[in-house]
Amino acid sequence: MKLYVRSFIKDAIKYYEKEIEIPQTISGNDAITIIKNSFEVTESNDNLRLFISLDINSSTEIKKESLLRDFNIKETDVLSLKYPDAICMVSFKFTTVVAYLGPILMSIVLAFYFGLNSCGVTHILAMFMSNFHYIRRVLESLIDIRGADRNNVVLVFAVVFYYWFIYGYLVLGSVFHESFNQTHTFLNVYLKGACVIAFFYAEFNNYSCHNILRNLKAKNNGRRGIPKGNMFKFVSCANYFWELISWFFFSLFVNTLHAYLFVLYSFILMTFPAIEKHKSYQKNFEDYPKNRKAIIPFII
Repeated sequence: MKLYVRSFIKDAIKYYEKEIEIPQTISGNDAITIIKNSFEVTESNDNLRLFISLDINSSTEIKKESLLRDFNIKETDVLSLKYPDAICMVSFKFTTVVAYLGPILMSIVLAFYFGLNSCGVTHILAMFMSNFHYIRRVLESLIDIRGADRNNVVLVFAVVFYYWFIYGYLVLGSVFHESFNQTHTFLNVYLKGACVIAFFYAEFNNYSCHNILRNLKAKNNGRRGIPKGNMFKFVSCANYFWELISWFFFSLFVNTLHAYLFVLYSFILMTFPAIEKHKSYQKNFEDYPKNRKAIIPFII
């Protein structure tokens, strides 16, 4: 029977997937060996665990001594080969929620620290735009992220540092800092208004892309499919594209050096996983559109 299998690497940042012919009569340990050979994984069987997704929201472990036929595995089911949870591993949902809460809390702290009375229209709109994005991401994380995927604690600290310090403190701090003077911005009120509209337009499309991916995953019982619609016609990671557009117009709106550097930094961070995902799509789907790029239409 051909089964859809995912092989997670140690840091759980990404995974590889393919269909593999696996007999139903073998043990979990033998199945791990077949999957290892297919994905060219060199780790010992003792350090690996095999799971089967019962549905999109839950999974159960196939013990090494168990027979696959005892689990009534169907061709629509998904097998996952994972490294065992180490002591210092943190829930992926917990990681994302804590990370996204950072900018929200930092904006409130900075507003009170520098004084609400000193906040002008630009400050208020910047805080509203920022908090709108991160409150939406918190809600999406709570609703969309299911299962027991975990991150290494080192990666957790890196993610928290990125959102709490780089964005929350440096970017928002540059907006609320007393040296920030709204009269020094090069955009007039009409262009600032256009930036706000463009920001929320990109936010809507970013959510739309997340919704496309979520519905595709639900439709395929957790399997990856070829996303269609919105900017997926041009790029594999349309959600990344729209998030970059959001922060581009946010940086134009606040017009601070830290905001521009944040966009550049975000672009670099998103580009590498986008390229990996794009290659994965091309590898796993023979009919994947050849004209699609990874993250920037017609370029990357």
